[in-house]
Amino acid sequence: MYGGPQFVATFFVANFLFALGYVAVGGVHGMQEGSILEAFFFSVQTIGTVGYGAMYPESLAAHS
Repeated sequence: MYGGPQFVATFFVANFLFALGYVAVGGVHGMQEGSILEAFFFSVQTIGTVGYGAMYPESLAAHS
């Protein structure tokens, strides 16, 4: 079954792990250095394929 609490938890954890990666490598335009919250929201935009607004990747590490 899709959409249950396990799916939501997995989505949250995946975004948090990617956010940690974005904080570690940097290279995201418009994101304050070291901001885990902004990195988390950027990760949600990326994984959710919402599209980029004010923040977007600008380094090879962030693109990867």
